[in-house]
Amino acid sequence: MTMTQNQLVYETLLKLIGTGVFKPGQKINELAIAREYKVSRAPVREALNRIRAKKLVEYQVNVGWRVIDIDLERVVEFYELRETLEAQATALACQRINRQELVDLEKVLDFHKEAITQDNGQLYFEQVADHDFHHRILLASRNSFLIELLNDELYSLMQFYRSNLRVSARFETALEEHRTIFLAMKANHPDQAAELMRDHIRNVSKDIVAFNSNEQLKKGATL
Repeated sequence: MTMTQNQLVYETLLKLIGTGVFKPGQKINELAIAREYKVSRAPVREALNRIRAKKLVEYQVNVGWRVIDIDLERVVEFYELRETLEAQATALACQRINRQELVDLEKVLDFHKEAITQDNGQLYFEQVADHDFHHRILLASRNSFLIELLNDELYSLMQFYRSNLRVSARFETALEEHRTIFLAMKANHPDQAAELMRDHIRNVSKDIVAFNSNEQLKKGATL
């Protein structure tokens, strides 16, 4: 077993969970995964332990591994943290971003405009980091602590929530909010850009909670 294979199992499982292929609450069968990828159970267990550190899976004695359930209170707390951290990252990025990065950031917005029209927005949700508006701004902040905390610790959880707590009506709204943030950055207005980012993330949180609370009520009414 090579490190490359270990990393492959880890990245594959992380993507399956992050993009919603493995659903919230779904049980994960170590043995089945090991057989599918033709590896022993050790690298699968190692990968799951790494993913547990990202708070995406949990292990229960006599039950095994499972994807975490969605807790809307936890989601709100997560987005409150994002508000603070990403607003700061945006303010810093506004002051430190270079001309090419601004050009690339605008290209990301063009990509998003096309992505939301394809396969009911699936491409938008499966975007890789290079096409993620928030990720690009984070890197432009040039702050290693923010990058480590958001990119390494919270990014996977953000992808998980994004895939499983969708508000399709927000596609175009989010794109417009992203564009106003970009324009504030392009005009070199860090305080305005930071406040727009804070408003954007707060709006996403409110819409996610409202939409998914309504969905739960609908499910309850059909029982």
